[in-house]
Amino acid sequence: MQLGDFAGSAINNYLPLVYYKTSYKLPSEDILTKTEIFTLGSTTYKVITDSKPYKDLPNYKISTAFSKGRYPNLKSVPAFRNTIIGY
Repeated sequence: MQLGDFAGSAINNYLPLVYYKTSYKLPSEDILTKTEIFTLGSTTYKVITDSKPYKDLPNYKISTAFSKGRYPNLKSVPAFRNTIIGY
């Protein structure tokens, strides 16, 4: 298995063509190591549970939940809890 840059990349000051989806992004404009770890955790959550985080919520509610430190139920993925919450 290979893992890559989850945020995408930009060249010559152009905007990236690939970017996080709301269910996989911390509510911040900055792309930091913590953001990448959070996205890896959200991807792991999707692989293990076969459901993206907060799949039934609109994007603005997902962003609000994440900004308040609220995450989906992580009981089914205890080994990845800290990765999913970005720590």
